[in-house]
Amino acid sequence: MGAWGPGSFENDDALDWASELEDTRGLKFVKKTLRDVLDAGDGLLEADVAARGVAAAEVVAGLNDAPGDDLPEEVENWVEEQRGKSDVDLSPLALEALERMRTRCELLDQWNKNGEAQSWKDAVAELEKRLRGDLDE
Repeated sequence: MGAWGPGSFENDDALDWASELEDTRGLKFVKKTLRDVLDAGDGLLEADVAARGVAAAEVVAGLNDAPGDDLPEEVENWVEEQRGKSDVDLSPLALEALERMRTRCELLDQWNKNGEAQSWKDAVAELEKRLRGDLDE
């Protein structure tokens, strides 16, 4: 994975996922991406699956009017087009996927090797706050 920063879209896997998102409508693709994280079970979660899961969680936050500051334009546009078209809240699934990334995750291992794990953890914690609606904390 080409990672250059701890932000949700600061890696090639998330940007590739964002390109795929552009061709979809509805929440099926986002939900499947989050399920892929959880379906990895207790084994090592591969970096690409985790990066795509973080990107999907960002979309969920955006749909809940709590977007991150670094959303690519195509993701912002997709969120805007889809907002209000479904009353399904994927926040619990997104939070569960992010929790899964805290253990046995290749992406976290990569950040540990770079000495930047705390920056990535902080970015994920901030995303979790937005997903929970804890915007004032």
